[in-house]
Order: sequence, then structure tokens, then C-alpha cells
Amino acid sequence: MCYNRQSCLTLLTVAFVCGLLGSVSLTVIAEESSSGLDTGSRQVSHPSFRLRHARAFLKSTEVELKLAESTNKRVPNVIPETQMETYREKVKVAKRFLKAAEEENSGSDFIVFVRLAKAAYNIAIDDWRRAKQLHDRIPTDHSKLDAERLRLRSEMALVTFEQGQSLANASAEEQSQWKIFLLYNEVLRLRRQVAQLSHGGSR
Repeated sequence: MCYNRQSCLTLLTVAFVCGLLGSVSLTVIAEESSSGLDTGSRQVSHPSFRLRHARAFLKSTEVELKLAESTNKRVPNVIPETQMETYREKVKVAKRFLKAAEEENSGSDFIVFVRLAKAAYNIAIDDWRRAKQLHDRIPTDHSKLDAERLRLRSEMALVTFEQGQSLANASAEEQSQWKIFLLYNEVLRLRRQVAQLSHGGSR
């Protein structure tokens, strides 16, 4: 039972993290099995885990969008329209991912992940630009460090996106490792956002 909004959001995040990383790990095991790699005697159903992960991922992006919309209702335009559009694009990407999973099409599956990486990069750029604008208006040591932190994060997001593009024709194992890395970073970013929104809503 959730006693307040913050505890509900925390439980949601924990459940999402466990389910997402668990399903992705099992998907990798399945891909290794289908590639003839030795994974022991364990048997898994590849399409089943991919479909479960795709459904969970779509729900997570929808929750992320609703949280952003809720924030803007409390404080109008605190999240700019450019970033709101990125959240909407992530939902669209997640829907494509689910469609690919339903069609059991691993080729289009990776393309969708690359689109997700691009959306993550766009969000990182928006975060950095907002922090820089804030520092330009009210320059402090803290705002300077925060802007630099977000600039570096946007650079890492760009490298991740470009790496995904370079793996278009790579082996299934290499693509799976990159997908796990991408999703892990997305989980961390979502947890930070939920924590920030929960803190703002509790004041």
C-alpha cells in the first residue's frame, strides 16, 4: 500500500528497474542460445521475454510523460515544450519497439533501440541548455557545476547514440551488450527524474 505520492513513485521505479533489467538479461541469454552459444541447460523463450520487456518499457515511457505533464500543471512551462515533445517521441519509439516484439522482428528491434538512444540524447541536450540558461541568468558556482555536469552527460549520450549507429551490422551479442548499457542508463535517468519530481511534489 502506498501512503503518499513519493512512496508510490519510489515503488514504481524499483519495480520497473527490477523488471526491466531482469527481462533484458534473460533476453540476452535467449539470444545467446539462439546463436549457438553455451548458456548451460537453461531454456528460455526469446520472443516471450522481448514482448514482456517491450510492454514494461512502453508503460515506463507513458508514466514518464504523465509525470512531466503533471509537473507542468502544477508549475506551467517548468518543463519546456521541446522536452515535452521528446517525451512524446519516446512513447512513440516504445510503441514501435512493442510492435517489433509482437512481430518477433529482431532486426527492427535494434533500430528502435537506436531511436531510443537518439531520444535520450535530445533529452540530455535539453537538460543542459536549460541549466546553461539558468546559469547565464543567475550565475553561481553551483549552477556552473550543474551546467557542466549536464553538458558532460549530453556528450556521453551522444557517444552512446553514435555507438549504436555503428553497431547496425554487428553481431547479436555486441548489439545486446549495447542495448543493456543503454537501458541501464535510461533506468538511472528515470530514477533521478522520479526522485526530483517526488521531492518537488512533497514541498
